[in-house]
Amino acid sequence: ILVVVRLCKMFAGLWRAYAQFTECNPLGSKMVLSGTLWVLGDTISQSLERAYAPPSETQGFDFMRTLRSAFFGACVWAPLGHKWYGLLDRWVKGAPHLNTVQSLILDQGAFAPFFLATLFTVMTLLQGGSPSDAANKVKSDLVPTVLTNWTVWIPVQILNLTKVPVQQRVAVINVVAVPWNAFLCWKSNRSRTTEKQPPAE
Repeated sequence: ILVVVRLCKMFAGLWRAYAQFTECNPLGSKMVLSGTLWVLGDTISQSLERAYAPPSETQGFDFMRTLRSAFFGACVWAPLGHKWYGLLDRWVKGAPHLNTVQSLILDQGAFAPFFLATLFTVMTLLQGGSPSDAANKVKSDLVPTVLTNWTVWIPVQILNLTKVPVQQRVAVINVVAVPWNAFLCWKSNRSRTTEKQPPAE
């Protein structure tokens, strides 16, 4: 019981420190949180890949891949998201339900495809691919990933924007972001990993 109490106090202290950091440095706090969530997502992704891969194809944990994911989450996604949602909040005005519809159309119709294309481009280049490799990755994977994105995030955001109190919306997004980031880490690394495997005899 004492251990549980101490852990609760530790996490409460960490949360207070994070809340203060968020108030003082909104972008910096988003970078820290996003980098952490992308590391967690990639760790889950690699663990599942290793668990379900045939024994002959099992590889060690790829720390460079996790580092690339951390870089993307902290240095690409966090600034992009920070800027985008700030603009979205200023652009969308009107009745609450109209706000929800307008926000979803702009967020999922415009920003989501742009973000996913950026993800595939940056991650392919970080893996050592060429600009043409990045273009091919976007061409082959963007549309199916956008469609998957819509099946996940449109229902989540409808519920989040209409049913969840404002102060708890970020928590909802962060919870859903962990498995979603795991999926994106797998998706952004899948083709390059497949290409490197020798052809079957």
